[in-house]
Amino acid sequence: MLPEEKIARRFSEKRGLTPPVNVEALVQEFATLEEDFLPADYDAVFLDKSANHPRPRVIITVGQPATRRVFTLAHELGHIVIPWHNGTHFCRVGAEARLVDRLVKEVESQANRFAAELLMPSAWVTELIGKTGGLKNQIDAVRQANVSYHAASIRLIQLLPPGFAFIEVDSSDHIIRTASSPGTFVRIPDEGAKLNQHDLDSIAADSVTFKSGSSKIHWWHFLAKIKPPLAASSGETSNEMIKRIANEVFQDETAARKAVMSVNGVIGAANGTNLRQAHGDLFTILKQRFLGRHEIAPLVGHSQFDEFLYKRVKDIEARQ
Repeated sequence: MLPEEKIARRFSEKRGLTPPVNVEALVQEFATLEEDFLPADYDAVFLDKSANHPRPRVIITVGQPATRRVFTLAHELGHIVIPWHNGTHFCRVGAEARLVDRLVKEVESQANRFAAELLMPSAWVTELIGKTGGLKNQIDAVRQANVSYHAASIRLIQLLPPGFAFIEVDSSDHIIRTASSPGTFVRIPDEGAKLNQHDLDSIAADSVTFKSGSSKIHWWHFLAKIKPPLAASSGETSNEMIKRIANEVFQDETAARKAVMSVNGVIGAANGTNLRQAHGDLFTILKQRFLGRHEIAPLVGHSQFDEFLYKRVKDIEARQ
């Protein structure tokens, strides 16, 4: 747990706080709270106390959605409570990833982590995960803290076991944000790419989609084990098979050779990770790692690629 999260935990424990937290009352305990129209899409401004203002001031922009307002206030409370957050802070809550100045980015990230621990304590979320089944139910349970789907998703993904991911997309299905739970092997598409939801649905045990403002958040709980294909009787080795498939897909010999090298590289890296962590079914991990690789997508889409993959897994297991 990071220092700012420990501060949030101690702050909550001292006051006996439990979700949902009345964060507006807490801000007003320490600062003068104002609302105004702020420029440049700022959510809030924190002004430290001065000669003319003996109390700190928090100015939040007018008209924020209720759940966003809650998180913004918790973020500003972080600036008040975290001892090294002195001075003036212009805040776009949730936009810290796009900040250029490293110091400002870190300070804003700290305030966000403080807010997340204050509103959605890790112990509380972990307890909810343990007693709540199904993605939709888990996310709705976290939202009892009066937070948005966006904030609930970011908090939940940090505390879930391996095998979970979410992707946030804009109105044209281009990816804005991605996140996976710790230890998840699934290769998630890059930000800016267009989401191919079918690929991820095909390896998921559960999925759900939520509307969050102008964007959508897609969640998946991935299968712990993907059923391998029935192997056809063939005298080919896995090396011979992938070369044949590549030559069928790519007319250019150089392109086919590069594709085979890429496949072998992905398998080698995934197998090494699997062996080091002693976690998971290798065929399942390989299926997950080949998702969204546009440069070899025609090869991965070949009708016999999964058969090759399973054959390669058997080769690896035979050598261990």
